[in-house]
Amino acid sequence: MHDDVAAIEAVKSGERHRYGELVERHQGLVYAIAWSRLGDAALSEDAVQETFVQAYRFLAGLRKPERFSSWIAAIARNVSSAMLRRRHNELEAVHRWQLERSARLEPNASAALPPLTETLPDAMSQLPDTHREALVMFYIEGESVRECAERLGVREEAFKMRLSRARASLRGILEQQLEESLPRVRPSRKVTQKVMAALPASPIGLAGGPLAVFFVSLVIPLLVNCATALTLTTIHARSLVRNLRDPRDAQHKLIWRDALMMALIIAVSVTIVNFLLIRHIAGTRLVFAFVGMDALAGLVCSIRNVRVNRSPFALALAAFFAILLACSVPIVIFELYLGAFGMIAGLGFLAAMLPVLFTQKYANWRSDLSLFLRACTGGLARASSPRPSDESAPPELLWKFARFLGRMSLVEDCSVRRGSFVLYLPPVGTRWVTHFGIRGRLALPSSVTIRQDGTCHAKICDHDWRALQSLLPQTARTRQEIEEQVTGVVTGALDRFRAGDLKESGLLVQAKPDAAVLRKPVHTLRVRWLLIIIGLAPMVLLVLYRLIRLLVR
Repeated sequence: MHDDVAAIEAVKSGERHRYGELVERHQGLVYAIAWSRLGDAALSEDAVQETFVQAYRFLAGLRKPERFSSWIAAIARNVSSAMLRRRHNELEAVHRWQLERSARLEPNASAALPPLTETLPDAMSQLPDTHREALVMFYIEGESVRECAERLGVREEAFKMRLSRARASLRGILEQQLEESLPRVRPSRKVTQKVMAALPASPIGLAGGPLAVFFVSLVIPLLVNCATALTLTTIHARSLVRNLRDPRDAQHKLIWRDALMMALIIAVSVTIVNFLLIRHIAGTRLVFAFVGMDALAGLVCSIRNVRVNRSPFALALAAFFAILLACSVPIVIFELYLGAFGMIAGLGFLAAMLPVLFTQKYANWRSDLSLFLRACTGGLARASSPRPSDESAPPELLWKFARFLGRMSLVEDCSVRRGSFVLYLPPVGTRWVTHFGIRGRLALPSSVTIRQDGTCHAKICDHDWRALQSLLPQTARTRQEIEEQVTGVVTGALDRFRAGDLKESGLLVQAKPDAAVLRKPVHTLRVRWLLIIIGLAPMVLLVLYRLIRLLVR
């Protein structure tokens, strides 16, 4: 532990040759991890060399030198997994796990490896990576459980559990043959020389310290990604603004704010993912874990929205998030992103995207979906003041009324609280954060409460009120006046809906039809489809490449 710290500090001080000490000390650990995944001596040595070279490049950013062992182990896992993905189609599973061919003997070894049974390759390949890694490390390194756990950066109990489960899968003769065979699986003595010869002149950021590492690996990529995302979203936003009939419409501000927020989210997400992968802070499984969590949040929002909006687009969007989540879970749990499953997951993603793309005409792409925003911009018709109704409003009627408004995207969700029916309205401001996060009742959105006697009460939340003031600073209307207007309009719309006059009810909440606001439907804009094609092109090419490779093999 202390020897590692001293060697690392010496390398940072310019003593490049001291890095060889780290290679000598940890090459067995790295080789064990690589071999447990690749099962081939030549590939494992390549992985060892690439692991130490990458670790050297980012050595200046290692904040805790005493944890070099667990850090280099994480890099070895990522490098080995990436190499396995690259070589998966060339290497048959049986050949990868023929240990008597893969193992390389030390020059002074006098005996050959004992023959292994034909069932060993299959048994080893069926073990999870963590269990196979623990088993191979324990026999190759010849260290105690405590030492292996410490070098892997896990608790001793966790390593014992991994080793116990791995042994349980390889009982009897298989475990005996492993004990006799694996101690002879060693990297060649020239590994250190190869690594030292392949090292760059100095680690990244060594001259400038941690600040230079942070700048090179995070700031510059963030700026590049921001510029790229901002360019694409600006092109899209300009096409949407030009599609508005009234250039003074408040929607153009919302369009530009949405574009800026979308560009920022995309740039930050891509930068963080690249940073985690390049710095080996996280592997592919963690990246797909984030994708799965986003898919879960989107699925929750979509299911809630489908309760009031059962348009083809809403159903297609819910199905897309469900398929994306279904593809992410096996990747995160079982790391099944190789070969046929990776291709199937890609095809499933594309198949789920097609209904979303071709049902866009059923979606409402206007930015003034908030009733409170329409109250300030002339989007609501004049209605009489709220008045008590002689008839009660049964729940069946209120559900139908909620779906009626939901088809126009004027309601996102609804619920029953203390005997009253509550409609949750879309936000006034930027929609990207609230649309893809778990919004709704926990975020206290703007709402309209319909009591059992049919009377309504509209309430604008603080977030929407601040967004409304920022969007329309010249408005002189008070918060209470806007809420009263929305209350009157919803009450009138409910009365007409109860009477069966759906057309008049819809005109009250949407005085300006789409044709009066937009020059042409948003889903027909050529720029929009061009950007969609640019976004999907990498996924399509990757799936085609994997499909061709699978068919050729």
